[in-house]
Amino acid sequence: MIIPTIGNNDGRFKDEAIDQADKEDYDSLIYDLWFNELPGNSSLDKIRIKETIASGSYFRADVTSDISVLSLNSMYWDYKDKTNHDNLP
Repeated sequence: MIIPTIGNNDGRFKDEAIDQADKEDYDSLIYDLWFNELPGNSSLDKIRIKETIASGSYFRADVTSDISVLSLNSMYWDYKDKTNHDNLP
């Protein structure tokens, strides 16, 4: 099993979340690469993972019945980040 996580340089702009205009394509690519292309991740709950990646770029991977890994993209939760490349208010 390989449990990757989105880093602060993985979007188009350094240290910022991916723009909303690109988010659906970006999340689909991340999901496909990490959970369809990595055979070691075939046992994970891919339906739930796909839903949470699409909603907030996070996921939970259950390693054992006692151990889970929660992968969060904290760029989406930074309330001080006023940067906007989508020209939205």
